Order: sequence, then C-alpha cells, then structure tokens
Amino acid sequence: MIHFMLQSHCKRAVVFLGSLSSNFLPGQSPLLDHVHGLDSGDALMCCPDGWLDLKCRLRPAQDLAASAFNARVTPSVAYTHPEVAWVGLTEDQAKAQGIKVKKGLFPWTASGRAIANGRDEGVTKLLFDDSPEAQGHDKILGGGMVGTHAGAMIGEIAIAVEMGADAVDIGKTIHPHPTLGESIGMAAEFAHGSCTDVPPARNQTL
Repeated sequence: MIHFMLQSHCKRAVVFLGSLSSNFLPGQSPLLDHVHGLDSGDALMCCPDGWLDLKCRLRPAQDLAASAFNARVTPSVAYTHPEVAWVGLTEDQAKAQGIKVKKGLFPWTASGRAIANGRDEGVTKLLFDDSPEAQGHDKILGGGMVGTHAGAMIGEIAIAVEMGADAVDIGKTIHPHPTLGESIGMAAEFAHGSCTDVPPARNQTL
C-alpha cells in the first residue's frame, strides 16, 4: 500500500492506494480504495493539489509536464445564509501590500433577477490593480460576493484572476440576463465607469 496525505485548506485525508501490480494495463492507474472520512470523489474535488500528487506518482516522468499545477488563487465559500464567497486579494490585503486598487461594487438591489427572487440583499465586489506599475492595465486582483448561490458563481472570478483579465474583459463578456451571475459583469463595468444599471452617487452638497 502507498500512503500519502491529501492536504488543502478545506480537507485532509489519508488515501490508501491499491497495490501497484502488473495487473494494470499501460495507461491505467489503480483506483482509490477509500478515503477515511470522505468519499474519494469529494476528496479529489476538494484537493486538486492532492490529485496532482497522485498523478505525479503514477505517471511516467515524461508526462509530468502536462500535470503542471500552479494556481494563483483558491476560492473560499462560507455556506451561510446568505452565502459568502471570495477569491484573490481582499481590500485589507491589498492595502497591507501597498497595492492601490480600484473597486467595482454592484448592489443586488439593482439586479432584476435578485429582485424577482425576493433576495436582493446581496452584493458583488471586484478589485482591480490601480497602481502606477499597472500602467492602466487594471487586471483583476480578487473579488467577493454575498448573496444566494454566491459559491456557485465565485468560479468565474477565479478564472478571471487566473487569466489576468481586466475590467473591460469581464464587463464586455456577455452574461445571460436576467441572472445573478451578470452582477460580476456589472461590477466590472462599475469599476470601468461604464455601468448604466447603477445610478451615480448623488452630490449631497447644497
């Protein structure tokens, strides 16, 4: 038996692999017998780093380059009511690192789908690099959502961070309407200054 740890921010489990024998055909890998405390599907989905470790142990050396895994960010979800999801840098983390950010904030009170659902208490926030070093290329650094099904939508923000998308990339991506997911595009438009769904703040000065 081969023993190794699957480690991640959310799960830890010991995986036991069946004996590696000559019974396996070329290209085949032994299946997970079981995972203590988790079923194998949950363990592998929750632990991409562990799944990579598994593949690296079983695949020939020449195939390891195809298994490269260097994630920039890992999404987090709090399954509360409503849900809270975030990925990448937060405002506090950006401030601590001396990174100037531009914020795109879209309240779900302006979302037709959220209003129709009777759950308009949510908000979507995106953070873009606004430092002089960015030279106007305001790549997304992170984002967060509060609201129903936030955990199901945070993956789009994670992909945007991984790909180095900017506010225009996200804002001009066509999102189905009316959906809660389009709040991500709206937040990007807000940061870019092109959002027409949220009225500008009123000047309180008389």
